[in-house]
Amino acid sequence: MTLHLEVDGPLRDLPTSSARRHLSGVLPKVSELVEGARHGGPLTGASRVGEAATDGRIVRVGVWRGPSGAVVRARFLASSCASLLAYAEAACRLAEADRLAPAGDLPALLRASVAGVHPAHLRRADLVAAALTRALALEGDPP
Repeated sequence: MTLHLEVDGPLRDLPTSSARRHLSGVLPKVSELVEGARHGGPLTGASRVGEAATDGRIVRVGVWRGPSGAVVRARFLASSCASLLAYAEAACRLAEADRLAPAGDLPALLRASVAGVHPAHLRRADLVAAALTRALALEGDPP
């Protein structure tokens, strides 16, 4: 299964009810993130795209940087389960909101940002974190 949505503008321009709850401190559930996904879409034109894959699961994250170098847009393409899609949606939201700590533990941040993930699927956060880390790497860094 591949989620492919096209939405113009970042989350902060079109907040969903689950996004508002997330921003107010109540964690969105997997189903809310997948149902309200606004960051799934084409990666054409991204400043940089990161990819990670394992066991038949694949996720690509694209980031668009503004003149200051800040992420102004983030999108993903992913296959597999709802947990992977939810983590990818959360990662894009966090990247656009500049809520990623530079030296932080990204997989832990993603796991802490999504409620309702089955314990067997918690490692999906590692896959999304790897793709996002590659997408956020500075030009000249290894992909």
